[in-house]
Amino acid sequence: MSTDIDDIVVVNISRETAKLSITGFDTACIFGVHTRFDESYRTYNDIEEVEEDFETTDEEWKAANALFAQDNKPESVVIGKRAANVAQKERITVDTAIDFTAYNLTIGSNSYDYTSGLDADTATIVASLLSIASVGEDALTFTNNLNGTYDILADVAGDAFTVETDDNQTVTTLVENVNVATELADLREEYSDWYALILTRRATEAQQIQDIKHTAAWVESKLMLYGTSIDEAAIITSATTDVMSWLKARAYDRTFLMYSADHAAYPEAAMFGVLLPNDPGTTNITMKFKQLSGIAVDTLSSTATTHLIAKYANYYETVAGYNCITGEGIVASNEYIDIIYFTDWLQTRIAEGIFLKLINAQKIPFTTQGMDVIAQEIMFWLERGIDAGGLVAGSAEVEVPDIEDIPSTEKAIRYLNGVTFTGTYAGAIHKVRIEGKLTV
Repeated sequence: MSTDIDDIVVVNISRETAKLSITGFDTACIFGVHTRFDESYRTYNDIEEVEEDFETTDEEWKAANALFAQDNKPESVVIGKRAANVAQKERITVDTAIDFTAYNLTIGSNSYDYTSGLDADTATIVASLLSIASVGEDALTFTNNLNGTYDILADVAGDAFTVETDDNQTVTTLVENVNVATELADLREEYSDWYALILTRRATEAQQIQDIKHTAAWVESKLMLYGTSIDEAAIITSATTDVMSWLKARAYDRTFLMYSADHAAYPEAAMFGVLLPNDPGTTNITMKFKQLSGIAVDTLSSTATTHLIAKYANYYETVAGYNCITGEGIVASNEYIDIIYFTDWLQTRIAEGIFLKLINAQKIPFTTQGMDVIAQEIMFWLERGIDAGGLVAGSAEVEVPDIEDIPSTEKAIRYLNGVTFTGTYAGAIHKVRIEGKLTV
C-alpha cells in the first residue's frame, strides 16, 4: 500500500460559521381580526400574494397596499390574526362569615370595605360589599349570585382589571381578559422576526383608541416601532383628553401617530413603507418631507398645526405644491423616528456581532487581546453607522477596562464589565434660516 499525503500532513479545519437569526428591521406586521386563514400569521412578498388570501375591501389588504405602494417598497410583510376582544370576568366567594370582621374588595387602585356585625352571614356581606363597590368609578358590572358569591364583569371587552380581597374571600377567574396586547404577546412568542407594527382599523373610533392605548403600552418595553393614525377631532384643538395627548403624557418612545382625515388608507403603513427598506446600517433617513403614495393630504389651519406640533403628532400636507410629511417625523416622546430606528439597529447588531464572536471561537481569552476582539466588533458596527449617515464621522470611540482594574470576582465568573462606547448622532436638517446682505 502506497503512502498518502495525509499520512505525513494531517490538516483539520473547524468551520467557525455558526449563524444567527438576524432581527428583521425591514419587516412589518399587520395585525387584525379576520378569518382569511387558520394560522396565526402568514408572510407575503407583494400585494399580489396578499390578494390571494384577502379581498381589496379587507382592512389587511388596505394596510398591505399602503405598505407596498411606496417607491422603495419592503421585501415582505407579515399579516397576523387576532381574536376579538373578550371581557374579563371574576367570581369572588365569601368563604367564611365572621362577626365584627373587615371585608375588603380592591379593584385596581380603588378599595371598598365593609365590617360585619353580629350574626354575620355571607349573603349580607356580599350585598353590603356590592352596594359600596357598585357606586364606584370602575367601568364594571357587579352581580350578586345570591349564594355567597358575586361576579365582576368588565363593561368594555379588552379592558383588564385587577382584583384583590381579604383572606376570607377567594377570587376565581371565570373569563380571561383578551385584547390586542395579549394577542400580540402570543404572536410574538410564536414568531418574532418583524420590527414594525400596524393594527387594522376597528368599527368605531372608541375601539380604535382602545387599541392604540393597549398597544402603545405593550410595545414600549419591546424592541420595535408601532405606527397608527386617526382623525380624532380633539387632537387639533387645545384639548388634553385626546389619544395623542394621552400618548404624549406617557412619553412613549415606540409609538408614533399620524393625524389624517385619510386614516382609512393607512398612512402609518405608508410611512413604514418608506422607512423600512432603508437599512439603518446602509442608508439613514428622516421621515420629515417624505411623500406617501396613495395617501391624501390634509388642509390644516395654522391653529391646528400648532396643536399637532405641541402634541408631537405627525401630519401630511402640501407645501409649495409638494405633498409631504410636514410634521417632524417623531414618536410620542418627541424623539425622531429615525433616531429610534437607528439606535435599535445599532444595539441589536452589536449584540448579534459579539455573540457570533463568542460562539464561533474556541474561546475569547479574558486578556487585553481578548477584550480587543470585543472592542473591534463594536467599532465595526459604529463605523457602519457612520457610513450610513447615522453617526458623525470621527465621533465613535470604544474603551475597555484595564485588565488590572477588573475585580477577580468578575474574572472568576468570566464576566467582562465596563466596556463603553460613545458616538454622536448625525441628525438631520429640518429647518433653515438664512440671513444675507446685498449691496451695490
